[in-house]
Amino acid sequence: MYSLPYIKIFLLLFVFSIPLINKNNNGFVYLKLKNYQLITVLFSLIIFFGFRGFIDTDVHNYYRFYSDVPTFFNENFISYIEKNPFEIGFYFYSVFLKSLGLGYFGFQFINTLIDFIILYKFFDEYIPTQKCLGFLLYFLFGAFSFEINLVRNIKSLLFFLMSIKYVHTRNFKAYICLNLLGFLFHTASIIFIPMYFILRMKPNRKLFIVLFITGNIIYLLQIHFLSALLDVIIKITPNSGIFRLIKIYNDSKWGQFGISIGYIERTFTTILIFLFYKKLIVDNKNAVFINAFFIYILIYLYCSELYVVIQRVPNLFVFSYWILLPKIYQLLSKNKKILFILFLFLYGLLKVNSFSNKEILKYDNFLSMDYESIEMREKAAKRYKGK
Repeated sequence: MYSLPYIKIFLLLFVFSIPLINKNNNGFVYLKLKNYQLITVLFSLIIFFGFRGFIDTDVHNYYRFYSDVPTFFNENFISYIEKNPFEIGFYFYSVFLKSLGLGYFGFQFINTLIDFIILYKFFDEYIPTQKCLGFLLYFLFGAFSFEINLVRNIKSLLFFLMSIKYVHTRNFKAYICLNLLGFLFHTASIIFIPMYFILRMKPNRKLFIVLFITGNIIYLLQIHFLSALLDVIIKITPNSGIFRLIKIYNDSKWGQFGISIGYIERTFTTILIFLFYKKLIVDNKNAVFINAFFIYILIYLYCSELYVVIQRVPNLFVFSYWILLPKIYQLLSKNKKILFILFLFLYGLLKVNSFSNKEILKYDNFLSMDYESIEMREKAAKRYKGK
Protein backbone atom coordinates (compact mmCIF):
# COMPACT_ATOMS: atom_id res chain seq x y z
CA MET A 1 0.00 0.00 0.00
CA TYR A 2 1.98 2.97 -1.32
CA SER A 3 -0.32 5.51 0.31
CA LEU A 4 0.35 4.45 3.93
CA PRO A 5 3.23 6.91 4.65
CA TYR A 6 1.15 9.76 3.21
CA ILE A 7 -1.85 8.78 5.32
CA LYS A 8 0.36 8.69 8.42
CA ILE A 9 1.68 12.21 7.83
CA PHE A 10 -1.85 13.43 7.11
CA LEU A 11 -3.12 11.97 10.41
CA LEU A 12 -0.23 13.57 12.29
CA LEU A 13 -0.87 16.95 10.67
CA PHE A 14 -4.59 16.64 11.30
CA VAL A 15 -4.19 15.88 15.00
CA PHE A 16 -1.80 18.79 15.55
CA SER A 17 -3.62 21.27 13.29
CA ILE A 18 -7.00 21.20 14.99
CA PRO A 19 -7.46 23.28 18.18
CA LEU A 20 -7.62 21.24 21.35
CA ILE A 21 -11.14 20.66 22.67
CA ASN A 22 -12.10 20.50 26.32
CA LYS A 23 -15.55 19.86 27.70
CA ASN A 24 -16.82 21.79 30.71
CA ASN A 25 -20.20 22.75 32.15
CA ASN A 26 -20.80 25.15 29.27
CA GLY A 27 -20.17 22.53 26.58
CA PHE A 28 -17.19 22.34 24.27
CA VAL A 29 -14.40 24.85 24.69
CA TYR A 30 -11.82 25.35 21.91
CA LEU A 31 -8.40 26.12 23.28
CA LYS A 32 -5.76 28.13 21.46
CA LEU A 33 -3.19 26.24 19.43
CA LYS A 34 -0.03 25.63 21.40
CA ASN A 35 3.44 26.45 20.11
CA TYR A 36 4.45 22.80 20.18
CA GLN A 37 1.62 22.02 17.75
CA LEU A 38 2.91 24.52 15.19
CA ILE A 39 6.51 23.35 15.65
CA THR A 40 5.45 19.72 15.19
CA VAL A 41 3.48 20.52 12.03
CA LEU A 42 6.32 22.54 10.47
CA PHE A 43 9.04 20.09 11.46
CA SER A 44 7.05 17.10 10.14
CA LEU A 45 6.35 18.74 6.78
CA ILE A 46 9.95 19.86 6.27
CA ILE A 47 11.35 16.41 7.12
CA PHE A 48 8.70 14.60 5.07
CA PHE A 49 9.18 16.64 1.89
CA GLY A 50 12.70 17.92 2.38
CA PHE A 51 14.36 14.52 2.79
CA ARG A 52 12.11 12.51 0.47
CA GLY A 53 13.69 10.07 -1.96
CA PHE A 54 13.37 10.10 -5.74
CA ILE A 55 9.59 10.36 -5.81
CA ASP A 56 7.33 10.84 -8.86
CA THR A 57 8.39 11.72 -12.41
CA ASP A 58 9.85 15.24 -12.52
CA VAL A 59 12.57 14.37 -10.01
CA HIS A 60 14.51 12.66 -12.80
CA ASN A 61 14.70 15.89 -14.80
CA TYR A 62 15.76 17.94 -11.78
CA TYR A 63 18.30 15.35 -10.67
CA ARG A 64 19.97 15.32 -14.09
CA PHE A 65 19.82 19.11 -14.27
CA TYR A 66 21.43 19.58 -10.86
CA SER A 67 24.06 16.93 -11.58
CA ASP A 68 25.12 18.80 -14.71
CA VAL A 69 24.93 22.32 -13.27
CA PRO A 70 28.40 23.83 -12.74
CA THR A 71 29.46 25.91 -9.77
CA PHE A 72 30.51 29.56 -9.92
CA PHE A 73 34.10 28.32 -9.83
CA ASN A 74 33.82 26.22 -13.02
CA GLU A 75 35.15 27.58 -16.30
CA ASN A 76 32.01 26.46 -18.18
CA PHE A 77 29.70 28.37 -15.83
CA ILE A 78 28.76 30.96 -18.45
CA SER A 79 28.70 28.62 -21.46
CA TYR A 80 26.29 26.25 -19.69
CA ILE A 81 23.64 28.98 -19.63
CA GLU A 82 22.93 28.21 -23.29
CA LYS A 83 22.28 24.55 -22.43
CA ASN A 84 20.20 25.38 -19.36
CA PRO A 85 16.69 23.93 -19.89
CA PHE A 86 15.07 26.05 -17.18
CA GLU A 87 14.54 29.72 -16.40
CA ILE A 88 17.65 31.82 -15.76
CA GLY A 89 16.71 32.68 -12.17
CA PHE A 90 16.32 29.03 -11.24
CA TYR A 91 19.65 28.31 -12.95
CA PHE A 92 21.60 30.89 -10.91
CA TYR A 93 19.79 29.78 -7.76
CA SER A 94 20.85 26.16 -8.42
CA VAL A 95 24.41 27.17 -9.27
CA PHE A 96 24.62 29.10 -5.99
CA LEU A 97 23.47 26.12 -3.92
CA LYS A 98 25.83 23.76 -5.73
CA SER A 99 28.67 26.23 -5.17
CA LEU A 100 28.01 25.86 -1.45
CA GLY A 101 28.87 22.18 -1.83
CA LEU A 102 25.31 20.85 -1.59
CA GLY A 103 24.45 17.56 -3.28
CA TYR A 104 21.02 16.87 -4.76
CA PHE A 105 19.38 16.03 -1.43
CA GLY A 106 20.83 19.18 0.12
CA PHE A 107 19.43 21.16 -2.81
CA GLN A 108 16.05 19.49 -2.28
CA PHE A 109 16.06 20.20 1.46
CA ILE A 110 16.93 23.90 1.03
CA ASN A 111 14.15 24.20 -1.55
CA THR A 112 11.65 22.78 0.91
CA LEU A 113 12.93 24.83 3.83
CA ILE A 114 12.60 28.10 1.89
CA ASP A 115 9.06 27.16 0.81
CA PHE A 116 7.85 26.60 4.35
CA ILE A 117 9.58 29.66 5.79
CA ILE A 118 7.80 31.88 3.27
CA LEU A 119 4.51 30.03 3.77
CA TYR A 120 4.85 30.53 7.52
CA LYS A 121 5.25 34.29 7.07
CA PHE A 122 2.31 34.33 4.63
CA PHE A 123 0.02 32.46 7.03
CA ASP A 124 1.20 34.57 9.95
CA GLU A 125 0.05 37.67 8.09
CA TYR A 126 -3.39 36.49 6.99
CA ILE A 127 -4.40 33.67 9.38
CA PRO A 128 -2.17 34.21 12.44
CA THR A 129 -4.32 32.08 14.76
CA GLN A 130 -4.91 29.30 12.21
CA LYS A 131 -1.43 28.70 10.79
CA CYS A 132 -1.51 24.97 11.53
CA LEU A 133 -4.81 24.59 9.69
CA GLY A 134 -3.29 26.57 6.82
CA PHE A 135 -0.42 24.09 6.57
CA LEU A 136 -2.84 21.16 6.69
CA LEU A 137 -4.82 22.68 3.81
CA TYR A 138 -1.57 23.30 1.92
CA PHE A 139 -0.80 19.61 2.36
CA LEU A 140 -4.21 18.65 0.93
CA PHE A 141 -4.41 21.34 -1.74
CA GLY A 142 -1.07 21.84 -3.41
CA ALA A 143 1.86 20.35 -1.49
CA PHE A 144 1.91 17.06 -3.40
CA SER A 145 2.34 18.95 -6.67
CA PHE A 146 4.45 21.88 -5.52
CA GLU A 147 6.90 20.13 -3.22
CA ILE A 148 7.41 17.00 -5.35
CA ASN A 149 7.08 18.01 -9.00
CA LEU A 150 6.48 21.73 -9.49
CA VAL A 151 9.72 22.88 -7.88
CA ARG A 152 10.01 25.99 -10.04
CA ASN A 153 6.30 26.81 -10.00
CA ILE A 154 6.16 27.02 -6.23
CA LYS A 155 8.99 29.58 -6.20
CA SER A 156 7.13 31.83 -8.67
CA LEU A 157 3.93 31.40 -6.64
CA LEU A 158 5.73 32.29 -3.40
CA PHE A 159 6.98 35.53 -4.96
CA PHE A 160 3.37 36.27 -5.85
CA LEU A 161 2.18 35.50 -2.31
CA MET A 162 4.77 37.93 -0.97
CA SER A 163 3.48 40.55 -3.41
CA ILE A 164 -0.18 40.33 -2.34
CA LYS A 165 0.35 42.87 0.44
CA TYR A 166 1.26 45.39 -2.25
CA VAL A 167 -2.12 44.83 -3.89
CA HIS A 168 -3.69 46.00 -0.64
CA THR A 169 -1.37 49.02 -0.34
CA ARG A 170 -1.65 49.85 -4.09
CA ASN A 171 2.12 49.65 -4.57
CA PHE A 172 2.31 48.52 -8.19
CA LYS A 173 6.10 48.91 -8.50
CA ALA A 174 6.85 46.58 -5.59
CA TYR A 175 4.22 44.14 -6.87
CA ILE A 176 5.75 44.06 -10.35
CA CYS A 177 9.31 43.68 -9.02
CA LEU A 178 8.44 40.61 -6.96
CA ASN A 179 6.53 38.94 -9.79
CA LEU A 180 9.30 39.67 -12.28
CA LEU A 181 11.62 37.85 -9.88
CA GLY A 182 9.09 35.02 -9.86
CA PHE A 183 9.15 35.07 -13.67
CA LEU A 184 12.87 34.30 -13.52
CA PHE A 185 11.97 31.04 -11.77
CA HIS A 186 8.94 30.12 -13.88
CA THR A 187 7.33 31.89 -16.81
CA ALA A 188 3.86 31.16 -15.38
CA SER A 189 4.36 34.28 -13.24
CA ILE A 190 3.33 36.33 -16.26
CA ILE A 191 -0.25 35.43 -15.37
CA PHE A 192 0.10 37.29 -12.08
CA ILE A 193 0.87 40.65 -13.72
CA PRO A 194 -2.76 41.49 -14.67
CA MET A 195 -3.96 39.97 -11.40
CA TYR A 196 -2.90 43.19 -9.68
CA PHE A 197 -5.94 44.87 -11.22
CA ILE A 198 -8.32 41.87 -11.15
CA LEU A 199 -7.85 40.48 -7.64
CA ARG A 200 -8.28 43.81 -5.86
CA MET A 201 -11.75 44.37 -7.36
CA LYS A 202 -14.79 43.77 -5.19
CA PRO A 203 -16.02 40.25 -6.03
CA ASN A 204 -19.13 40.33 -8.23
CA ARG A 205 -21.35 37.63 -6.75
CA LYS A 206 -24.14 37.93 -9.32
CA LEU A 207 -21.75 37.61 -12.24
CA PHE A 208 -20.02 34.65 -10.64
CA ILE A 209 -23.36 32.87 -10.02
CA VAL A 210 -24.20 33.18 -13.73
CA LEU A 211 -20.73 31.97 -14.75
CA PHE A 212 -20.82 29.19 -12.15
CA ILE A 213 -24.17 27.82 -13.34
CA THR A 214 -23.14 28.09 -17.01
CA GLY A 215 -19.82 26.42 -16.24
CA ASN A 216 -21.56 23.52 -14.51
CA ILE A 217 -23.77 23.00 -17.56
CA ILE A 218 -20.70 22.92 -19.82
CA TYR A 219 -18.87 20.62 -17.43
CA LEU A 220 -21.67 18.15 -16.75
CA LEU A 221 -22.86 17.97 -20.36
CA GLN A 222 -19.24 17.64 -21.52
CA ILE A 223 -19.47 20.41 -24.11
CA HIS A 224 -16.08 20.54 -25.86
CA PHE A 225 -16.18 24.14 -27.01
CA LEU A 226 -12.49 24.92 -26.38
CA SER A 227 -11.22 22.03 -28.52
CA ALA A 228 -13.45 23.21 -31.36
CA LEU A 229 -12.14 26.76 -30.89
CA LEU A 230 -8.53 25.53 -31.02
CA ASP A 231 -9.27 23.69 -34.27
CA VAL A 232 -10.64 26.89 -35.81
CA ILE A 233 -7.63 28.95 -34.66
CA ILE A 234 -5.20 26.37 -36.07
CA LYS A 235 -6.98 26.38 -39.43
CA ILE A 236 -7.07 30.18 -39.61
CA THR A 237 -3.49 30.67 -38.41
CA PRO A 238 -1.36 27.71 -39.55
CA ASN A 239 1.71 29.10 -37.75
CA SER A 240 0.03 29.25 -34.34
CA GLY A 241 2.62 27.01 -32.72
CA ILE A 242 1.48 27.39 -29.12
CA PHE A 243 -2.12 26.46 -29.93
CA ARG A 244 -1.00 23.50 -32.00
CA LEU A 245 1.19 22.25 -29.15
CA ILE A 246 -1.71 22.53 -26.71
CA LYS A 247 -3.94 20.62 -29.12
CA ILE A 248 -1.39 17.84 -29.69
CA TYR A 249 -0.68 17.49 -25.97
CA ASN A 250 -4.34 17.58 -25.06
CA ASP A 251 -5.31 14.94 -27.65
CA SER A 252 -2.93 12.52 -25.94
CA LYS A 253 -4.68 12.93 -22.59
CA TRP A 254 -8.15 12.38 -21.22
CA GLY A 255 -10.29 15.34 -20.24
CA GLN A 256 -11.49 15.61 -16.65
CA PHE A 257 -15.27 15.57 -16.85
CA GLY A 258 -17.82 13.89 -14.60
CA ILE A 259 -19.03 13.98 -11.02
CA SER A 260 -15.88 13.10 -9.10
CA ILE A 261 -14.80 13.60 -5.50
CA GLY A 262 -12.95 16.70 -6.64
CA TYR A 263 -16.04 18.11 -8.35
CA ILE A 264 -18.18 17.52 -5.23
CA GLU A 265 -15.56 19.13 -3.00
CA ARG A 266 -15.21 22.19 -5.25
CA THR A 267 -18.99 22.62 -5.44
CA PHE A 268 -19.33 22.26 -1.67
CA THR A 269 -16.52 24.79 -1.05
CA THR A 270 -18.10 27.24 -3.50
CA ILE A 271 -21.43 27.04 -1.66
CA LEU A 272 -19.63 27.49 1.66
CA ILE A 273 -17.91 30.65 0.43
CA PHE A 274 -21.22 32.00 -0.88
CA LEU A 275 -22.84 31.42 2.51
CA PHE A 276 -20.07 33.30 4.33
CA TYR A 277 -19.44 35.89 1.64
CA LYS A 278 -20.88 38.86 3.59
CA LYS A 279 -18.86 38.01 6.69
CA LEU A 280 -15.68 37.40 4.72
CA ILE A 281 -15.89 40.60 2.68
CA VAL A 282 -16.04 42.70 5.86
CA ASP A 283 -12.26 42.42 5.72
CA ASN A 284 -11.31 44.10 2.43
CA LYS A 285 -8.16 41.98 2.19
CA ASN A 286 -10.29 38.89 1.66
CA ALA A 287 -11.40 40.20 -1.75
CA VAL A 288 -8.07 39.01 -3.22
CA PHE A 289 -8.62 35.46 -2.00
CA ILE A 290 -12.31 35.33 -2.96
CA ASN A 291 -11.52 36.51 -6.49
CA ALA A 292 -8.66 34.00 -6.72
CA PHE A 293 -11.04 31.24 -5.64
CA PHE A 294 -13.60 32.28 -8.26
CA ILE A 295 -10.90 32.10 -10.96
CA TYR A 296 -9.78 28.70 -9.65
CA ILE A 297 -13.31 27.25 -9.86
CA LEU A 298 -14.13 28.75 -13.25
CA ILE A 299 -10.93 27.34 -14.79
CA TYR A 300 -11.99 23.86 -13.69
CA LEU A 301 -15.52 24.25 -15.02
CA TYR A 302 -14.69 25.85 -18.37
CA CYS A 303 -11.32 24.25 -19.19
CA SER A 304 -11.70 20.66 -18.04
CA GLU A 305 -11.40 19.40 -21.60
CA LEU A 306 -7.88 20.86 -21.82
CA TYR A 307 -5.70 18.56 -19.75
CA VAL A 308 -2.61 20.77 -19.99
CA VAL A 309 -4.55 23.75 -18.61
CA ILE A 310 -6.15 21.84 -15.74
CA GLN A 311 -2.81 20.35 -14.72
CA ARG A 312 -1.05 23.70 -14.47
CA VAL A 313 -3.19 26.83 -14.23
CA PRO A 314 -5.50 26.09 -11.24
CA ASN A 315 -2.41 25.52 -9.08
CA LEU A 316 -1.64 29.22 -9.42
CA PHE A 317 -4.85 30.11 -7.55
CA VAL A 318 -5.19 27.21 -5.10
CA PHE A 319 -3.70 29.42 -2.37
CA SER A 320 -7.21 30.79 -1.87
CA TYR A 321 -8.12 27.53 -0.09
CA TRP A 322 -5.27 27.94 2.39
CA ILE A 323 -6.67 31.29 3.58
CA LEU A 324 -10.45 31.22 3.05
CA LEU A 325 -11.20 27.87 4.70
CA PRO A 326 -9.39 28.75 7.97
CA LYS A 327 -11.22 32.09 8.00
CA ILE A 328 -14.56 30.32 7.51
CA TYR A 329 -13.62 27.85 10.23
CA GLN A 330 -13.17 30.77 12.62
CA LEU A 331 -16.66 32.04 11.77
CA LEU A 332 -18.40 28.73 12.44
CA SER A 333 -20.31 28.00 15.62
CA LYS A 334 -18.79 25.45 17.99
CA ASN A 335 -20.98 22.57 16.83
CA LYS A 336 -20.46 23.38 13.16
CA LYS A 337 -16.73 23.42 13.75
CA ILE A 338 -16.99 19.75 14.64
CA LEU A 339 -18.82 19.04 11.36
CA PHE A 340 -16.17 20.98 9.46
CA ILE A 341 -13.39 18.99 11.14
CA LEU A 342 -15.18 15.69 10.44
CA PHE A 343 -15.71 16.53 6.76
CA LEU A 344 -12.10 17.68 6.39
CA PHE A 345 -10.86 14.47 7.98
CA LEU A 346 -12.94 12.17 5.76
CA TYR A 347 -12.21 14.10 2.59
CA GLY A 348 -8.50 14.38 3.40
CA LEU A 349 -8.20 10.67 4.13
CA LEU A 350 -9.95 9.78 0.88
CA LYS A 351 -7.95 12.25 -1.20
CA VAL A 352 -4.56 11.32 0.21
CA ASN A 353 -5.24 7.61 -0.25
CA SER A 354 -6.50 7.92 -3.84
CA PHE A 355 -3.75 10.30 -4.92
CA SER A 356 -0.72 8.60 -3.41
CA ASN A 357 -1.47 4.92 -3.98
CA LYS A 358 0.85 4.66 -6.99
CA GLU A 359 4.21 2.97 -7.47
CA ILE A 360 5.88 6.22 -8.60
CA LEU A 361 4.88 7.80 -5.27
CA LYS A 362 6.35 5.01 -3.16
CA TYR A 363 7.76 6.97 -0.24
CA ASP A 364 11.24 6.63 1.14
CA ASN A 365 13.41 9.07 3.03
CA PHE A 366 17.06 10.00 2.64
CA LEU A 367 17.56 10.07 6.41
CA SER A 368 16.78 6.36 6.68
CA MET A 369 19.67 5.63 4.26
CA ASP A 370 17.40 2.94 2.77
CA TYR A 371 16.01 4.61 -0.32
CA GLU A 372 15.76 3.41 -3.90
CA SER A 373 18.27 4.70 -6.42
CA ILE A 374 17.40 7.11 -9.19
CA GLU A 375 17.83 4.28 -11.71
CA MET A 376 15.26 2.09 -9.96
CA ARG A 377 12.82 4.99 -9.79
CA GLU A 378 13.27 5.75 -13.48
CA LYS A 379 12.27 2.17 -14.30
CA ALA A 380 9.17 2.55 -12.11
CA ALA A 381 8.33 5.83 -13.89
CA LYS A 382 8.60 4.14 -17.29
CA ARG A 383 6.27 1.35 -16.13
CA TYR A 384 3.80 3.96 -14.89
CA LYS A 385 3.88 5.94 -18.14
CA GLY A 386 3.50 2.74 -20.14
CA LYS A 387 0.17 1.88 -18.50
